[in-house]
Amino acid sequence: MQQAAALGRVLALSGGVVDVRFDTGPLPAIHNALDVLWDETLPLVLEVEAALNEHTVRTVALQETLGLARQAPVRDTGAPLAVPVGEALHGRLVNVLGPPGDGAAAIGDDAPRRVIHQAPLPLSKRRAAVEVSETDIKISTRSRDWRWTARPPCSAVWALARPCC
Repeated sequence: MQQAAALGRVLALSGGVVDVRFDTGPLPAIHNALDVLWDETLPLVLEVEAALNEHTVRTVALQETLGLARQAPVRDTGAPLAVPVGEALHGRLVNVLGPPGDGAAAIGDDAPRRVIHQAPLPLSKRRAAVEVSETDIKISTRSRDWRWTARPPCSAVWALARPCC
């Protein structure tokens, strides 16, 4: 359910955590997206994480906050973050907001979108089977301080990526 866009101001900021005060109207809902209305070329989107009191919310910035100052105006979008999904996204690199980072054309507005915070599947819909998930990401299980007592097997993964044969 979308509400009227409430206007607020940046009250405090510490790195990626930004407190926003809304003097009038209802507070934005948890997980709502807030747009910072500033003069920078890149937009700044905040996501509401907690209500601190009846006028203030704590948010997390989804981009760099360099240049953000207290009293900067902020507008509630009235909706949670949503990203494009489906066929339009296959083979694409996008950030959490949906704009492409691969240099290709923008994803069309006709692409379906899904809210990033979803309710979990009910237990009856989950599978209990153990499956191997192939990601092509290699993870070392050896500590950097690990010392071999004998020559390691050739298939061992070293934390320091040294050849073993």
